[in-house]
Amino acid sequence: MAWRVANALEALLAQLDALAPNRSRVSDGSIGDTSHQNRSSDHNPWYGPGIVTARDFTHDPGGGLDCRWLAARLVEVRDRRIKYVIWDRRIVDSRISPWVWRPYHGPNPHTGHLHLSVLPDPSCDDVTPWDLGVPVSDHFEEQSVELTAGTFVSKTLVCPSVAADLVISLGFVSFTVHHVKFFGATPESGAAELASHGEQFVDPARPYVLPVPAGALTAEILYTLPVVTPQHTAVAAFR
Repeated sequence: MAWRVANALEALLAQLDALAPNRSRVSDGSIGDTSHQNRSSDHNPWYGPGIVTARDFTHDPGGGLDCRWLAARLVEVRDRRIKYVIWDRRIVDSRISPWVWRPYHGPNPHTGHLHLSVLPDPSCDDVTPWDLGVPVSDHFEEQSVELTAGTFVSKTLVCPSVAADLVISLGFVSFTVHHVKFFGATPESGAAELASHGEQFVDPARPYVLPVPAGALTAEILYTLPVVTPQHTAVAAFR
């Protein structure tokens, strides 16, 4: 079954990775393992067309991500997309005893990672930046992400807040970009698709360059890439 993670969670993941690029990801998670598949869990792709509405984020204060801070911030802001948060043997729900911490007695105490579930409705794909209390910079250093090999692989990147180009390139091996979509937010409808680019065959000698539209918050890249060796590294970068 094809599945993907809710875009709102992917947007938060990208923000946290930008905030703490060297953090541990040992307990990060999205799609559930066998134990999750045998019970009711938001880690299963049960909403809509195979959408996973939960993500786990590793507690790594030394690496820059303290889940004590993240839990407190999520509850303080009360983002409308949140269904519930589990952290350190406690759970807080936006619907049941709203925003009041209660004891959690599940099989995992969630002391090594924070669990966040978003609501199973269209807001789960709202990519409006999460309010983490971190100021947005008016400049950016060049950033890139490695594209892993696979068929119809989806990657979501957080766009810089200043004018830039999205550059997709791969040395020596051609590959196919099925689409690139840029998303932003509008007062009328929240998340909105700002621009969409169709299938493009990427020539190794000529990178695929797209201007980031004004107001774009995230970029979604869907591609098919053959096996990559260290000498044939594919990257998507904002420059």
